[in-house]
Amino acid sequence: MSERIFVRIVGFSDVERHALNSVFRLSEERETIYTLWVEGAPEAPRMALIDGQSSEAAQEMAPPAPGAPDVKMFWVGPVAPAQAARTFQRPLHWPEVVQAMDEIFAPPPELDFDLDIGGPPATQPHGGTRVLVIDPDPEIRLYWRAKFAGLRFPELDESATAAQARDLIQIGTYLLAIVSLGVVDADPWDLVELLRKGEHPVTHVAVATHQPDWPKRIRARMVGCNACLDIPPSPGSMVRLLRSLRKR
Repeated sequence: MSERIFVRIVGFSDVERHALNSVFRLSEERETIYTLWVEGAPEAPRMALIDGQSSEAAQEMAPPAPGAPDVKMFWVGPVAPAQAARTFQRPLHWPEVVQAMDEIFAPPPELDFDLDIGGPPATQPHGGTRVLVIDPDPEIRLYWRAKFAGLRFPELDESATAAQARDLIQIGTYLLAIVSLGVVDADPWDLVELLRKGEHPVTHVAVATHQPDWPKRIRARMVGCNACLDIPPSPGSMVRLLRSLRKR
């Protein structure tokens, strides 16, 4: 059963609020849902996210009155009040904020059994079928090759390093690139940015990791990835990824 946590927001720029709205929207897919609190909401806020540099922040510095609801305060900026549960500095790294929220409000993680394995193999999207897999582990790359072959995507190139991937995208055109967050010769998120917006952009990009927790999924969505996949991927996640290629 899902639980909805109302969050009161004080301050923040339009860009930061846009990022927060993305966090709230994505949380609707989870058991722990974060929702912007407004006057007239059905419940009181259980968390307050305060921009310490905003003009409204001063009134939040006073300790709560006796008997007041326990509202967890997240403070952004210097000179945090004593009652702040967490403090963050700019530039904000939203996955870290989300992880801190989950540490307070989310239940312990359960095993994730993905049963979406029905239906025929996915049909190929228009515009080519070549896939690039970037992972330092040769066994994982072999696994990806087998999975895509079974889904009628036989054209797959492998790269053990970010440097090899950069060379490959200069000479080939790819429908999809899958970047392991275990890449060791570069920051994998920088590689994602290069694949998406460099001189030789790849049409679709996904990331993969052995621990695809919600902060990683949030970051993947915010940088424009199609998916944040488990290693090894479940059949259902593969089907959903290929479906998403046809929607963008």
